[in-house]
Amino acid sequence: MPLNKLCKKIEEEARIEAEAILSDAKKEADNIKASYEQKKSEYESRITSKAKQLAEQKRRNIITNARIEGRNNELIQKQAILKEVFAKCRSELEKLNKTKYSGFIQKLIIESGMNNIEIIPGKKDKDIFGNDFVKKLKEAGITVSMQKKESDFDKGFIAKSGEMEMDFSLSSVLDNKKSELIVAINNVLFGES
Repeated sequence: MPLNKLCKKIEEEARIEAEAILSDAKKEADNIKASYEQKKSEYESRITSKAKQLAEQKRRNIITNARIEGRNNELIQKQAILKEVFAKCRSELEKLNKTKYSGFIQKLIIESGMNNIEIIPGKKDKDIFGNDFVKKLKEAGITVSMQKKESDFDKGFIAKSGEMEMDFSLSSVLDNKKSELIVAINNVLFGES
Protein backbone atom coordinates (compact mmCIF):
# COMPACT_ATOMS: atom_id res chain seq x y z
CA MET A 1 0.00 0.00 0.00
CA PRO A 2 1.25 3.30 -0.85
CA LEU A 3 2.24 5.48 1.97
CA ASN A 4 -0.36 8.04 1.27
CA LYS A 5 -3.20 5.50 1.51
CA LEU A 6 -1.70 4.06 4.62
CA CYS A 7 -1.57 7.51 6.21
CA LYS A 8 -5.19 8.13 5.21
CA LYS A 9 -6.24 4.77 6.57
CA ILE A 10 -4.41 5.46 9.86
CA GLU A 11 -5.97 8.92 9.97
CA GLU A 12 -9.41 7.44 9.26
CA GLU A 13 -9.00 4.78 11.96
CA ALA A 14 -7.69 7.44 14.37
CA ARG A 15 -10.65 9.68 13.52
CA ILE A 16 -13.12 6.79 14.04
CA GLU A 17 -11.42 5.84 17.30
CA ALA A 18 -11.38 9.48 18.41
CA GLU A 19 -15.09 9.79 17.57
CA ALA A 20 -15.78 6.56 19.49
CA ILE A 21 -13.76 7.84 22.47
CA LEU A 22 -15.51 11.20 22.21
CA SER A 23 -18.91 9.46 21.94
CA ASP A 24 -18.11 7.27 24.97
CA ALA A 25 -16.88 10.30 26.89
CA LYS A 26 -20.07 12.18 25.98
CA LYS A 27 -22.22 9.19 27.09
CA GLU A 28 -20.29 8.97 30.35
CA ALA A 29 -20.66 12.73 30.87
CA ASP A 30 -24.40 12.43 30.16
CA ASN A 31 -24.65 9.52 32.65
CA ILE A 32 -22.73 11.51 35.28
CA LYS A 33 -24.96 14.52 34.60
CA ALA A 34 -28.14 12.40 34.80
CA SER A 35 -26.90 10.77 38.01
CA TYR A 36 -26.11 14.21 39.44
CA GLU A 37 -29.53 15.53 38.40
CA GLN A 38 -31.23 12.55 40.05
CA LYS A 39 -29.18 12.99 43.25
CA LYS A 40 -29.86 16.75 43.15
CA SER A 41 -33.59 16.09 42.76
CA GLU A 42 -33.59 13.55 45.62
CA TYR A 43 -31.62 15.96 47.81
CA GLU A 44 -33.97 18.83 47.00
CA SER A 45 -36.94 16.56 47.74
CA ARG A 46 -35.45 15.55 51.10
CA ILE A 47 -34.65 19.16 51.98
CA THR A 48 -38.16 20.28 50.98
CA SER A 49 -39.72 17.43 52.95
CA LYS A 50 -37.57 18.18 55.99
CA ALA A 51 -38.39 21.89 55.74
CA LYS A 52 -42.12 21.06 55.57
CA GLN A 53 -41.81 18.77 58.60
CA LEU A 54 -39.92 21.45 60.55
CA ALA A 55 -42.47 24.09 59.56
CA GLU A 56 -45.35 21.81 60.62
CA GLN A 57 -43.62 21.03 63.92
CA LYS A 58 -43.00 24.75 64.48
CA ARG A 59 -46.68 25.48 63.72
CA ARG A 60 -47.81 22.78 66.18
CA ASN A 61 -45.42 24.13 68.83
CA ILE A 62 -46.75 27.66 68.36
CA ILE A 63 -50.35 26.42 68.66
CA THR A 64 -49.53 24.27 71.70
CA ASN A 65 -47.70 27.13 73.40
CA ALA A 66 -50.58 29.49 72.64
CA ARG A 67 -53.05 27.01 74.14
CA ILE A 68 -50.89 26.53 77.23
CA GLU A 69 -50.49 30.28 77.63
CA GLY A 70 -54.24 30.71 77.19
CA ARG A 71 -54.97 28.05 79.83
CA ASN A 72 -52.40 29.59 82.17
CA ASN A 73 -53.97 33.02 81.75
CA GLU A 74 -57.41 31.53 82.32
CA LEU A 75 -56.16 29.75 85.44
CA ILE A 76 -54.57 32.96 86.74
CA GLN A 77 -57.87 34.78 86.20
CA LYS A 78 -59.84 32.01 87.91
CA GLN A 79 -57.43 32.01 90.85
CA ALA A 80 -57.79 35.77 91.14
CA ILE A 81 -61.57 35.41 91.14
CA LEU A 82 -61.43 32.61 93.74
CA LYS A 83 -59.11 34.72 95.90
CA GLU A 84 -61.60 37.57 95.64
CA VAL A 85 -64.49 35.21 96.52
CA PHE A 86 -62.67 33.95 99.64
CA ALA A 87 -61.73 37.50 100.64
CA LYS A 88 -65.40 38.48 100.26
CA CYS A 89 -66.41 35.39 102.26
CA ARG A 90 -64.06 36.39 105.06
CA SER A 91 -65.35 39.94 104.96
CA GLU A 92 -68.97 38.74 105.12
CA LEU A 93 -68.18 36.43 108.05
CA GLU A 94 -66.54 39.31 109.89
CA LYS A 95 -69.65 41.46 109.26
CA LEU A 96 -72.14 38.89 110.64
CA ASN A 97 -74.22 40.18 113.52
CA LYS A 98 -73.45 38.74 116.94
CA THR A 99 -76.29 36.19 116.87
CA LYS A 100 -75.41 34.76 113.47
CA TYR A 101 -71.68 34.77 114.19
CA SER A 102 -72.27 33.02 117.51
CA GLY A 103 -74.34 30.39 115.68
CA PHE A 104 -71.52 29.93 113.17
CA ILE A 105 -68.99 29.36 115.97
CA GLN A 106 -71.34 26.99 117.81
CA LYS A 107 -71.71 24.95 114.64
CA LEU A 108 -67.92 24.72 114.30
CA ILE A 109 -67.63 23.46 117.86
CA ILE A 110 -70.43 20.90 117.44
CA GLU A 111 -68.94 19.64 114.14
CA SER A 112 -65.50 19.30 115.77
CA GLY A 113 -66.73 16.34 117.84
CA MET A 114 -65.06 17.71 120.96
CA ASN A 115 -67.08 17.45 124.21
CA ASN A 116 -65.26 19.04 127.12
CA ILE A 117 -63.74 22.17 125.65
CA GLU A 118 -61.64 25.00 126.94
CA ILE A 119 -61.91 28.04 124.65
CA ILE A 120 -59.27 30.72 124.03
CA PRO A 121 -61.07 33.46 122.08
CA GLY A 122 -59.68 35.75 119.39
CA LYS A 123 -59.03 39.38 120.36
CA LYS A 124 -62.29 40.65 118.83
CA ASP A 125 -64.45 37.65 119.80
CA LYS A 126 -64.33 37.72 123.62
CA ASP A 127 -67.89 39.04 123.85
CA ILE A 128 -69.29 36.18 121.69
CA PHE A 129 -68.58 33.53 124.32
CA GLY A 130 -71.12 34.64 126.93
CA ASN A 131 -73.60 32.70 129.07
CA ASP A 132 -76.09 32.18 126.21
CA PHE A 133 -73.31 30.71 124.09
CA VAL A 134 -72.24 28.29 126.82
CA LYS A 135 -75.90 27.38 127.54
CA LYS A 136 -76.64 26.51 123.89
CA LEU A 137 -73.56 24.30 123.67
CA LYS A 138 -74.49 22.62 126.97
CA GLU A 139 -77.90 21.79 125.42
CA ALA A 140 -75.95 20.08 122.61
CA GLY A 141 -74.06 18.01 125.20
CA ILE A 142 -70.84 20.03 125.07
CA THR A 143 -69.21 21.45 128.19
CA VAL A 144 -67.39 24.72 127.58
CA SER A 145 -65.09 26.75 129.80
CA MET A 146 -63.47 30.04 128.93
CA GLN A 147 -59.87 31.09 129.45
CA LYS A 148 -59.17 34.65 130.46
CA LYS A 149 -56.27 35.01 128.03
CA GLU A 150 -56.89 35.69 124.36
CA SER A 151 -55.24 34.27 121.27
CA ASP A 152 -52.95 36.29 118.99
CA PHE A 153 -55.49 36.55 116.12
CA ASP A 154 -58.57 38.76 115.86
CA LYS A 155 -61.46 36.46 114.88
CA GLY A 156 -62.16 32.87 115.92
CA PHE A 157 -60.86 30.77 118.79
CA ILE A 158 -58.62 27.95 119.93
CA ALA A 159 -60.41 24.89 121.33
CA LYS A 160 -58.60 22.61 123.78
CA SER A 161 -59.85 19.26 124.95
CA GLY A 162 -57.36 17.25 126.96
CA GLU A 163 -54.18 17.01 124.90
CA MET A 164 -55.95 17.98 121.69
CA GLU A 165 -55.92 21.58 120.48
CA MET A 166 -57.74 22.82 117.40
CA ASP A 167 -57.27 26.17 115.68
CA PHE A 168 -60.60 27.72 114.75
CA SER A 169 -59.22 31.13 113.84
CA LEU A 170 -61.17 32.60 110.95
CA SER A 171 -58.12 32.24 108.68
CA SER A 172 -57.66 28.56 109.58
CA VAL A 173 -61.35 27.77 109.18
CA LEU A 174 -61.41 29.39 105.74
CA ASP A 175 -58.18 27.65 104.71
CA ASN A 176 -59.57 24.28 105.83
CA LYS A 177 -62.87 24.84 104.04
CA LYS A 178 -61.18 26.21 100.92
CA SER A 179 -60.29 22.78 99.49
CA GLU A 180 -63.84 21.55 100.10
CA LEU A 181 -65.45 24.66 98.69
CA ILE A 182 -63.20 25.22 95.70
CA VAL A 183 -64.90 22.51 93.64
CA ALA A 184 -68.36 23.88 94.39
CA ILE A 185 -67.26 27.45 93.70
CA ASN A 186 -65.63 26.39 90.42
CA ASN A 187 -68.92 24.75 89.40
CA VAL A 188 -70.93 27.85 90.27
CA LEU A 189 -68.54 30.41 88.78
CA PHE A 190 -67.08 28.54 85.82
CA GLY A 191 -69.37 25.57 85.24
CA GLU A 192 -66.61 23.04 85.92
CA SER A 193 -65.03 21.03 88.68
